[in-house]
Amino acid sequence: MLPLVLAGAGAGAAEEEAPPARTAPETVLLLGNGGLGMLVNSAKEYDPNPQLLASELGGRAQAEFRNLKDYEFDAVSDEYVASAKPWNFQIGKAFRKQAK
Repeated sequence: MLPLVLAGAGAGAAEEEAPPARTAPETVLLLGNGGLGMLVNSAKEYDPNPQLLASELGGRAQAEFRNLKDYEFDAVSDEYVASAKPWNFQIGKAFRKQAK
């Protein structure tokens, strides 16, 4: 199981940039991922914080697994599945369920 990383977007967050042009969804086949399916780009609105987090981790930003459509992951790399959260984020029941 991959570790979960929470990264704050507090005072040190970069200034917002214009979103990059969206291209056709790229796909990456992850073998042995417990039936989650291929990793695909999310169709949700552009967010700069996951882009920063993914560049730090060397992974993909705003991605979701084909067989787990209800959940968007802010950053997915070979080593981490991460979520960008504000500095004052409190872990509640819904987040614990998603993190499982």
